[in-house]
Amino acid sequence: SFKIKLETISNEIINKIKLEIENRIKPLHSYPIINFNFEWNNLKYKIQELITINDLKKVGSYMKHCVGTYGDQVKNEKSVIFQIEKENDKDFKFTCESSLNNHSLNQLFGKYNRLP
Repeated sequence: SFKIKLETISNEIINKIKLEIENRIKPLHSYPIINFNFEWNNLKYKIQELITINDLKKVGSYMKHCVGTYGDQVKNEKSVIFQIEKENDKDFKFTCESSLNNHSLNQLFGKYNRLP
């Protein structure tokens, strides 16, 4: 079913993001921005780290949720925020917030806080 497929791709993406975050042992600002493409089941996804307050506010405004308020957490290297998009599907967009303290995934929401 579609829900099972969506949960599977969400888990694949989350595992890839966690691996990228776990590999960070230096301060965040000394790393390049995480930005990669991911393919699953012949579908292409783009995962991009949001690092500026302006980017966070812009995405928060578009997504109609609170990601725009995470500027201080990102600036102080407490959180990492990603935007996940499916190629050729503007409705498949999610933001993901992960903690740099314990490498945990704290939030994954779509537009209007929709769950994956």
